[in-house]
Amino acid sequence: MKNIVIISDTHNKNLPQKLQKELTQCDIIIHAGDITSVNYYDNLVSYNKTIHAVQGNMDRGKLEDILPVKKTFIIENKKFALMHGWGSPKNLSKKVEREFQNYDWDILIFGHTHSPTEIKKNNKLILNPGSPTEKRFAKKNTYIKLKIKKNCINYQFIEI
Repeated sequence: MKNIVIISDTHNKNLPQKLQKELTQCDIIIHAGDITSVNYYDNLVSYNKTIHAVQGNMDRGKLEDILPVKKTFIIENKKFALMHGWGSPKNLSKKVEREFQNYDWDILIFGHTHSPTEIKKNNKLILNPGSPTEKRFAKKNTYIKLKIKKNCINYQFIEI
């Protein structure tokens, strides 16, 4: 079983204590962009977890050298596609989905909107964890806890 914490749009702000505790207990951290500083990224690395992260539209300088714009990876036989997103939040999931049209993914994760999103489509799952630190376009701060066990995916949005 793999315990995964999915976050996005942290914008170099202090993570809530609840989330910090989750990061110490999980196996894998997925960050969907807008980390905004190398020091902040180094802080995530200090948790000594496997990290899958991409750059967001606010990630500049050294982060552009460290982080890819989009990424694919496999965890417990599930294919992940990861990208931050850009532009208007309207129909953003569809724009990001088109970026991976040539990759057979099971779970697509994006950020940018700061709003939690869950779309189930043709046995595929599209998720946006929202933001644990900013409420720019959302009423609450959120992140996702996801577990994969024996080909079964369970997840929940956690409100902070």
